[in-house]
Amino acid sequence: MTHAAPSIGRASAVHAAARWLAYEHLTDPETRQVSASCARLAAEMLGRIKTDDPELTRGLVLLRQAKDAFVCASLADRGRAPDPPFPIPPS
Repeated sequence: MTHAAPSIGRASAVHAAARWLAYEHLTDPETRQVSASCARLAAEMLGRIKTDDPELTRGLVLLRQAKDAFVCASLADRGRAPDPPFPIPPS
């Protein structure tokens, strides 16, 4: 996971959680920048917290969820939110 959290050599759960913070594959510059901000925070926490505790894994999972929400908010803010992939019945 280049440019994301340095999780190589950490517990498998920590590595599995951190890998979802990668952002190199993103082509939209704004989305990439939003994701990179979260990856930098993950890298800082992994540098500071040396013990692969379940709470560290939980923090990384929650950070990934926050990153997903921030990316969606960024897309919506720029009018680029996708339409649902299925029909929504009228209410």
